[in-house]
Amino acid sequence: MRKAIFKSVSLMLLVLLSAVFIGAQKPKNIDKTNLGLEYDLPIIMYHSTYKKNPNKYNLPPKDLEKDFVYILECGYTPIFMSDLIEFKETGKPLPKKPIIVSFDDAYTNNYLYAFPIMKELSFKCVISVVGKYTDDNYKNGELHPTGSHMTYEEIDEMNKSGLVEIQSHTYNLHNNSGRIGLGKRRGETYEQYKKSVSDDLMQLQNKLKEKLNITCTTVAYPFGSYSIDSEKVLKELGFKAALTCNEGINKINKDTNLFYLKRYNRPAGISAEKFFGKIEVKI
Repeated sequence: MRKAIFKSVSLMLLVLLSAVFIGAQKPKNIDKTNLGLEYDLPIIMYHSTYKKNPNKYNLPPKDLEKDFVYILECGYTPIFMSDLIEFKETGKPLPKKPIIVSFDDAYTNNYLYAFPIMKELSFKCVISVVGKYTDDNYKNGELHPTGSHMTYEEIDEMNKSGLVEIQSHTYNLHNNSGRIGLGKRRGETYEQYKKSVSDDLMQLQNKLKEKLNITCTTVAYPFGSYSIDSEKVLKELGFKAALTCNEGINKINKDTNLFYLKRYNRPAGISAEKFFGKIEVKI
């Protein structure tokens, strides 16, 4: 009888210890990023937004608001470049349906007309600044919605709102005087290219840091132009990503190269439904 009881108790203890051991081996708080998370990430590129419509890439504010509402109604969550970079570096998951909405050139009308819409809808956007354009505002003394660019005060206000992330569109490479964007000049050596591009990019980096305590992590290639050496130079300067003008959906996972991100250029004269229906976003 005693032997039977002893065996029974021993068996129960063995089962209990096995359960404890198995429980101890079971991983807690599984990092889902290790399971191969991948996202379809559309990035939309805007430029100007004001009521008159003299060119293809000025979207009237009423149409911009319709775009933003449409994006939200379709279940997308606007994110910053910093969110994308954090996913790449740490594995912190992105929202289920992420989207990046970017503005190039930092026109004054972005502050006057787009910013109020962002605040109304709590909508995040990325704005890429051309340093010389901003500096020229102070020289010319004229600020108007159609052609001028945001001041440092406006950039600062938008950045501090938590709805706008400021990135670099270079200091003065958004021109056709000898170099197109981050493309290489004919016959230019790597060292010559590196110095020229680095001097320009760091001029804006240093100004934004000194004036507004902003450090850009991303470069929007002017005209979408870059060279075989651009990625190397940008990495050496501390940048983590770059935006092209090539169109397509970005497949984002832990191995994605963030220096060639695709964007869809949003033209005027077409409804939100038609524009987003034409690109590869599955609504």
